[in-house]
Amino acid sequence: MPRMKDILTKEEDQKVNELFIELLDAHSKKEAKLIKKEIDEIYETAKERYFSSLKGNKEQSSTKEKFFKYTLPKIRLKESQPQEIRAVLA
Repeated sequence: MPRMKDILTKEEDQKVNELFIELLDAHSKKEAKLIKKEIDEIYETAKERYFSSLKGNKEQSSTKEKFFKYTLPKIRLKESQPQEIRAVLA
């Protein structure tokens, strides 16, 4: 299954990043909830677009799932690796 970051368009990703910065600077709980709601709406739009594209062609969707499965590497870090390397890989 792809990550949300893989599904977002460049514009959506940039907007979400800007909203996260606004969220950190929010002055009230109400303002933070409004920003979070906007982020959630962007995520829902992206999810709907992704799943509707999967419904379009089942053969193509299984190919997409395999693509995401094999292109998202799982990196396991050993405790013996220096902290700097772990920070770069994270």
